Amino acid sequence: MTEMQAGIFRFSVKNVQDEIISRFRELGFLVPIDWQGLFGIDPRMDHPEGIGVAIGTPPAGIMYNKNKVPKDRIPKRWEDCYDPYFKGRLAVDVRPIDMLAISGGYGKEWTLDYARKLAANNPRWMRGQVAASLLVAAGELLIVCPAARVSWYRQARQKPDFPVGWVFPEGPIVARNSFLLSPMKGAPNFNAAVLLTGWIGSKGVAYLDIGTESLFHPETKLGTEVKRLNRKIKVLSWDEVAQTEQKMQEILKVWGFPRASK
Repeated sequence: MTEMQAGIFRFSVKNVQDEIISRFRELGFLVPIDWQGLFGIDPRMDHPEGIGVAIGTPPAGIMYNKNKVPKDRIPKRWEDCYDPYFKGRLAVDVRPIDMLAISGGYGKEWTLDYARKLAANNPRWMRGQVAASLLVAAGELLIVCPAARVSWYRQARQKPDFPVGWVFPEGPIVARNSFLLSPMKGAPNFNAAVLLTGWIGSKGVAYLDIGTESLFHPETKLGTEVKRLNRKIKVLSWDEVAQTEQKMQEILKVWGFPRASK
């Protein structure tokens, strides 16, 4: 971002993270584009201001060790994560982005109460779910909750014997709009960035196969799987995405993490 402010663009298109969409907008790097008119992209994948295309709707769920967790203890509900059986043997990511996906399905108060109950179950606080999933695979921990499906899928698809399983808990499948691809205004290859983003959004998402591609794209594996489950889908709205930083701070406060004074 600092380089771009100085006119140095190493990338013509970027994945703008949820927390800093507003900052990129303030700096003037995001340009409204008619993605549906130009490329026929599903409007549910577009940012409402046309500043990018969300090529992913990462669903949240639960990862568990298939060898260590008995069949009758495999989590089926979100509430199972604070079952005393898993006390001290669950991992929780300190970047609570997947908690926001839950809030999109269950509301703010339910989510904050859920955060309190998770904290009371003595979790292993971790940053990064790949590391957490490897501890689950090794049997040191039993579950990751809430978990990003992409962190599980990228390993499970390469290792048929990967000992970590995935669960979509009962109730609606919760996800958030993310992986916002945005051409950068001022970049030397801006037009090429628009074409690339439009191609990925209209045709290329199906080829990504990363476990978190858009649920709204008609040809993705994830979208096909979710359709087969025949469950309601609750996706965090773009208005709520704009409040990502504030909402995460509310959850971190419930968890008791200190905040810097400056």
